[in-house]
Amino acid sequence: MQPAMTRPRRRLRPANRDPWAAFAAGLLGGVLGGLLLLTFGGILLLPLAIVALVGGMLVRPRPFGTAGTLGGWGAAWAITLLAAGARCDPPACVSPDLTGWLIVAGVLIAGCGAILAVAIRRQGRRRNSGRPGLS
Repeated sequence: MQPAMTRPRRRLRPANRDPWAAFAAGLLGGVLGGLLLLTFGGILLLPLAIVALVGGMLVRPRPFGTAGTLGGWGAAWAITLLAAGARCDPPACVSPDLTGWLIVAGVLIAGCGAILAVAIRRQGRRRNSGRPGLS
C-alpha cells in the first residue's frame, strides 16, 4: 500500500495585530488578575488570577501585552490600596502601613512604562527600516 498523500504543513503566522489593542488586552488581564489577587486572594481564585496575568502577557505583540499587564496590575493594586486607606476614618480606624505594597505597585507601573518605551522604539525602527532614506 502506498502512504496517503499529505500536504506539507506550513506554520501559520498570526496576523499583525494592532499593538494598542494588545496593550488594552494586557491591561484588562492585569487589572483582572491584580484585583483577584488583592481583593479575594483566596487559594481557589489564585489559578484564575494567574491565567488572567499570563494571558495578558501572551497577547501579540508581546511587549505591548506585557506592558499592559504590568500597568493594569500595578494600577489596580495602587488604586485599591489608596482608596481603602482614604476611606479609613482616622478616629475610628488606623490603616495598616501600605508602603511595601505601594512600592511594588509603583515598580509594576514603572516596568510597564519601560517595556512600553522599548516596544514603541523597536516598532518605530521596524517601520523606518524598510523605507529608503529613513534609517
